[in-house]
Amino acid sequence: MEAVMAKEKRFPFMSILSALFTLALCICIAACTGADGRDGIAGADGRDGRDGLAGTNGKDGRDGKDAVVNIDSLAEAIRTEVTGSLWDTLYAKPYVDTVYNILFENALGTAWMDSTRQAIIDSLYSDPYMDSIYKTRFDSTFSETWLDSARQAMIDSLKEADYDSLYNKLYDSVYNDIYRQSVIRTLYAEDDGMDEIYGAYANQYSLMYKDFSIADENGDSITIQSPFPIFITDSCNTTIDVCNPKKVMVKTWISDFTDTITTTGVVEPNSKIVLSPSFKFDDSALYALQTPKQTSRQIEVYALENDHKILFYSESKSITIHPMQIFSNEAIPDKRMWIGVWVTPMADSISRIVDEVAKKLPDGKLAVYQEIYFPDYSKAINSMLVVNAVFEVLQSRNIKYVENDGAGSLGQRVNYPTETLRKKQGICIETAVLFASVLERIGFKTFVIFVPGHAFVGWLGDPQYSDMDFVETTMIGDPNASFIDANIEGNDVYDANLEYFVSGEAIAVPIDLLRQVGIMPNNIP
Repeated sequence: MEAVMAKEKRFPFMSILSALFTLALCICIAACTGADGRDGIAGADGRDGRDGLAGTNGKDGRDGKDAVVNIDSLAEAIRTEVTGSLWDTLYAKPYVDTVYNILFENALGTAWMDSTRQAIIDSLYSDPYMDSIYKTRFDSTFSETWLDSARQAMIDSLKEADYDSLYNKLYDSVYNDIYRQSVIRTLYAEDDGMDEIYGAYANQYSLMYKDFSIADENGDSITIQSPFPIFITDSCNTTIDVCNPKKVMVKTWISDFTDTITTTGVVEPNSKIVLSPSFKFDDSALYALQTPKQTSRQIEVYALENDHKILFYSESKSITIHPMQIFSNEAIPDKRMWIGVWVTPMADSISRIVDEVAKKLPDGKLAVYQEIYFPDYSKAINSMLVVNAVFEVLQSRNIKYVENDGAGSLGQRVNYPTETLRKKQGICIETAVLFASVLERIGFKTFVIFVPGHAFVGWLGDPQYSDMDFVETTMIGDPNASFIDANIEGNDVYDANLEYFVSGEAIAVPIDLLRQVGIMPNNIP
């Protein structure tokens, strides 16, 4: 895993913040401490400094390194002591003069005087002797009056400032810094997302990985819901520390391909949770890919506390996006079941084919699972007439069959039906998904049949029965072949591979059932 990168919030006006922080410290020492100085802001409980800022080791407040800061107690101390004693006493003696005089002398006095002296010297003569005389006279005669005037001007201007606004900036800075230390000390995030995405399945991952189980480092089973899990651990030890559940948030996105996804959860002390963001990919960006593209996935993990977001983990992870035509994903138990994303019945090109099919039928009527063409024959015979019309329309497109070395082989490129129609050529799996897209659009219960090294199409002639019929879809590229030829060939291929259906090497994928479980067509223009 890559190293964790922590971002730090930077206050834009450091000089103002430094002055305010010094001021807060001076007045809190004067107005908030007890007899021995142990019960002010450093010790939020007013006793021994054990749960405040200075004493963080849970023992005696001496080294302030290892223990958990009590954020709620500290926040209340800052709000009560700083707000009540600091801002209210800015207008009262002796705090204003005492604190501002000290602040001015320590932080501004010397620099102010030097700058002013030099400006006056520069405006007069440049003779070294005159410079020396003027410097002596300035220091002995004018400097005290000048500094008193400048000091008073600063005090007057600060009295007119928006103290609530300044306080909020000071408080947020202190709060975030302290809380960041606390969460970094107990929270840890780890990204275990995959570094290759296949465009064909990109918008199916939430379904593909639903209730997907993997083994953690201890060999225990843990369930993830996407291929991009973020594991978050809270190592707070409940036997020696005061521990509370922490709400966490993951923000992640893939540059150029997705919007930002936000996922939240609660991690208990001394435990681990997994957050699994599910992306919605930009279809047009995916479809534009013709070759794999390397981009980055950004991950940010925050702790959420009292309306604050504290970043404790950040990563930019290199990731490769494969084109939508690649029929591959090693994480899928049976990638053949995801052929449904290639069967695209609602594409415009499929609609035009269906219109042509209707024109080939008696009276131009397109009907499925009815006895309207041959009333004296079964639904299966009437259905075959419709499939015959589909075959003839696709055959008229002059799509040349291109042989391949195995249907659905790992990493094989499979064009979508609209691409096959445009290119006028296709391998067996491409002609199969084209034919299946038309049959599904018409209303048939359609199957894509996979046997070793080959793919073709089946359909139910009558939905009340389970008997399938088949068509060898590659034969649409043979101008001399008839539908009957293709039908006989399809049945012969199926029968020749019956033993493989028993072993699982062959499978008939029911497209309608894929739709029922949520495997939908990709959005192909």
